[in-house]
Amino acid sequence: MKETGRWDNLKLQWREGDPNKPHRFWDSDVAKWLEAACYSLIEHPDPALARLVEEAVDLFRGAQQEDGYLNSYYTVVEPGRRWTNVAWSHEMYCAGHLLEAALAHHEYTHSMRLLGPALKYIEHIRSVFGPGEDQKHGYPGHQCLELALLRAYETTHDPSLLDLAQYFIEERGQKRAYRDDSEAWQKHYYDIEAEARGEDAFVGPMRRGGDRFEYMQADKPIREMTKEGIRGHSVRAMYWLTAVAGLARLTKGEDGTLKAVAEALWANTTERKMHVTGGLGAIGEWEGFGPDYFL
Repeated sequence: MKETGRWDNLKLQWREGDPNKPHRFWDSDVAKWLEAACYSLIEHPDPALARLVEEAVDLFRGAQQEDGYLNSYYTVVEPGRRWTNVAWSHEMYCAGHLLEAALAHHEYTHSMRLLGPALKYIEHIRSVFGPGEDQKHGYPGHQCLELALLRAYETTHDPSLLDLAQYFIEERGQKRAYRDDSEAWQKHYYDIEAEARGEDAFVGPMRRGGDRFEYMQADKPIREMTKEGIRGHSVRAMYWLTAVAGLARLTKGEDGTLKAVAEALWANTTERKMHVTGGLGAIGEWEGFGPDYFL
């Protein structure tokens, strides 16, 4: 990570023309390493690794903006385009892995050195996204944050974390009424944000005849997902369905439908779309699921 620029990118010193132009997902790479290192240190103390962990924590802390925002790419490369392309920006994906790393660091050190900044970032996200009239009615393009929010809720018992996770899960795939010049119509959030950028929404690679946004499991709401089984990008799907199952557990099932959907999609995944080795995602074009029994 140091050789590719991922590590130093968190110093926010990159400028146009410099080598190692940052990528949108780089923060998540450092965060995933940090999470793994913390869990390793719990079982296998290593002073050299511990120093690197705290160096990474310092980098993340130093990269946080005053309002809580913490994403090196959109701070340095596209500073004016925060939250304008949640379908593909990986901002929430990176936030999810940062929160997972912060929870691991908290478990390892029992300190808030990283969990504190991570929760401040979540507060920023919660101020931007939600059901309010002055909020964006969006949700992660690449799932991950939902699962991290549920884990953070179980650590902190802060109900706002559970509420935000539930909002992202329930809002995904919804079409909402928008009004312009007295004409109302139903639009997908990813279309709304693309129009605001002056672009057409990129729906991702998809099977012939597939539904728009099925690549990221956002073609329809979660409770309508069982008829055709699991579809789209397999990594996104596993983050997402783990969160769906977790939400069903933490909310005691409420009406029972979330649990039923999670179980139905689990059965479809494991009985019809999982290789004998346990591998998922047989279609290379979209790194995801194909028809039943296509391995």
